[in-house]
Amino acid sequence: MSKLIVLVVLAAAGVFAGKYLAKLALSVADPRVRKLANTSSRALEYGVPVVCFIVLAFWTFVSIDAGHVGVVRAFGKVEPTPLYEGLHTVMPWKEVQQMTTQIVKHESKYDR
Repeated sequence: MSKLIVLVVLAAAGVFAGKYLAKLALSVADPRVRKLANTSSRALEYGVPVVCFIVLAFWTFVSIDAGHVGVVRAFGKVEPTPLYEGLHTVMPWKEVQQMTTQIVKHESKYDR
């Protein structure tokens, strides 16, 4: 969930920075500087949300290792179906914790 919040904040900051830069470009007298500021403002205004969307798309993929099971939690509630080995898509607000299903031999000495 925190990843999603960070992306929304970054996208909003990019849009507002682009609009501020566009407003600043109008106040500059030199046409070359005005064109450069206007171009960079458009790049910020449209580019940052696109990059955030691409990053969000990659965050939806989760890889579960061999010998593990993925436990999916949404807002603290555990979903009833686990994720088995392989690549899965999971919504960005859900968290996946990998738990081992391997048999582990435990030896210890006990006093009688």
